[in-house]
Amino acid sequence: MEQAHTQLMQRDASRDAWRIRWFLRVHGHVLEPEAPGSLALTPTERRVVDRVGRGGSVRRIAEDLGLSPHTVTTHLRHVYAKLGISSRSELAEWVRTR
Repeated sequence: MEQAHTQLMQRDASRDAWRIRWFLRVHGHVLEPEAPGSLALTPTERRVVDRVGRGGSVRRIAEDLGLSPHTVTTHLRHVYAKLGISSRSELAEWVRTR
């Protein structure tokens, strides 16, 4: 599984790599922590991040993207984990510096 994770990351298949990391964690295996921002964001996560950068609320982002607010919140949680941040203000700052 660790080899599969490494190969997926090399191929920029971060969504599948994330699933492998999750499976391994659930079953008690700990991989070395990744550097903040090392995982590529999925296209939907990028769209959510773009809307956050424009100051959109979860409800407004959900309406714009045709998603439920719960789905937007889930995407934000995944983005926070991938970038090593913990708040919307940190995400907004990350967007401004990119």
